[in-house]
Amino acid sequence: VAGAAASGVVSYAVDQAGGLWAWGRSTRGQLGVGMGHVHSAEPQRVLGMEGQHVKAVAAGWGHALALTSSGALYSWGFSAHGRLGSAPPSAPHAQEEVQLEFRGTRGYQDMVLRVSGAVDQALKSEREVLEGQVQWAPQWVLRHLKFIHIACGMDHSVAITDSGDVYTFGAGGSE
Repeated sequence: VAGAAASGVVSYAVDQAGGLWAWGRSTRGQLGVGMGHVHSAEPQRVLGMEGQHVKAVAAGWGHALALTSSGALYSWGFSAHGRLGSAPPSAPHAQEEVQLEFRGTRGYQDMVLRVSGAVDQALKSEREVLEGQVQWAPQWVLRHLKFIHIACGMDHSVAITDSGDVYTFGAGGSE
């Protein structure tokens, strides 16, 4: 085992070849082993990461990040509050409705996920979010950037680029 991470309900291991494995129980898609799969007593390969050399994994509350040796960032699980760094997976016209806003001072950048109408309404109730806002497999996010470090908090994620910029996404704790 070359690396590991754990949330309160799911554990991850990165093998020597860069393969990513998960086990545990999560209704929020945090396992990443297939749509609707919420329990695995034994390690299973995380879907969509075949052919990628994972160098790090981080786990939050219902979501996870993986960092590849090429600097690609992948996210999956519960998408509430933008913690995955992408549009909610089943939002209507999500690509058209989501705008990323960058604010920064002296090298620190904060990425705010702004969502409109239908998406914002869906994020109000966890039950509603779970019905359509679970991303069951890793998705490559922020493709235009190369990352060197990742971390997850309970409801947010942090990623540092190769140029030293810090990106945060998700709930900021003000709710």
